[in-house]
Amino acid sequence: MSKKAHKRPSTWIAILSGVGLLFASWLVYVHVRVYTDLTYEPVCALSQGLSCSRVAASRWSVFAGLPVAVWGVLAYVTMGLLALADRARGASQGYAGAMFALAWSFAAVGGVLAYVSTVRIESVCLLCFAVYLINGGLAVLSTLNARRRGRLLELWAREVKLFFSPIWEGAFMLLVVAAAVAALWVSYPRYWQVAAWVDGARLSSGLDENGDPWLGDPGAKTVIHEYLDFECPHCRTAHTKLRRLLARKDGIRLVRHDMSRGDCREALTEHPEWDGCGIMRGAFCATKQGRYWHFNDAVLSMPKPGTTQDRVGYEQRLAERIGLDMDAFGACLRSEEAFAAVKEKDERAHARKVRYTPTYFIGKKKVSLEDVFEVVVALPH
Repeated sequence: MSKKAHKRPSTWIAILSGVGLLFASWLVYVHVRVYTDLTYEPVCALSQGLSCSRVAASRWSVFAGLPVAVWGVLAYVTMGLLALADRARGASQGYAGAMFALAWSFAAVGGVLAYVSTVRIESVCLLCFAVYLINGGLAVLSTLNARRRGRLLELWAREVKLFFSPIWEGAFMLLVVAAAVAALWVSYPRYWQVAAWVDGARLSSGLDENGDPWLGDPGAKTVIHEYLDFECPHCRTAHTKLRRLLARKDGIRLVRHDMSRGDCREALTEHPEWDGCGIMRGAFCATKQGRYWHFNDAVLSMPKPGTTQDRVGYEQRLAERIGLDMDAFGACLRSEEAFAAVKEKDERAHARKVRYTPTYFIGKKKVSLEDVFEVVVALPH
């Protein structure tokens, strides 16, 4: 094989990795802004079913303590460096086998993420799907590159031998890479996490005349009413932003009105996983023990059940995490009082013509989330 023929696939792999790096970096930017900028709405947020912000706000956007997009940046940097090294070192000492394995792992991960986006999150991220196409292109190019070099097993054996020749040099390089990734993992700010009660400012809290929990300034003139469904992915992001504002601003009181878009079933003996308002009842029972906002933070910071089996006992796990009296909580969760309370909350929400979550009122006026932010930001510190 001529040097020119050898360099051609590696060059295209390096270029495509660079394009992937740009898209992954853009996704990191979107992820950061969605969680930290009160008014940010990316250009790729076109609708509920076509929204990169909705995907970024889901729990699936973070894996192993880092945003998925950050892992993507690391992966494309690795692939690009391998391609450049392969181009420079020649066919006999290149990394065609390693690039093949890495590219097809990209494609497999992309397939899983595409499934999660469309089926679990029920929203498509156009930037993400551009990345999946890039991954497919890398898989094709790396396959063509590897086929020109020989059999895969022979390529892998030769590349491992070259990498660990001498063995201390290869081991040292792996150690440096592992240390760099560990340092990134430790130092990367967890801006997507809800400011938990025990970690953030200890705001005043209580119950209003209707028994709805409030948080903030008890004497505030600006009262924000928040209608939220614990199962709603957008609600987590919106509430997180409001909580940050509450910690920085005086003169605001946030009143929470829980509601459920699911089916609140009273007969749970045969199919407890069908309970559409179990978390809402759990919040009511936590309120009876004076820990509504602890329960709220646990719900919004703890991964949602991924399977039907995981759904059973979810409320009890939340209650145990925040230190509730489990006997009292269990009895309350199954009580007629809890079912009646959530039914009454739902009826009040529907009487106020609340159909979607999150929904906000300032006083008696229904407002958008952007309006809430504008009003709150304008208040003095």
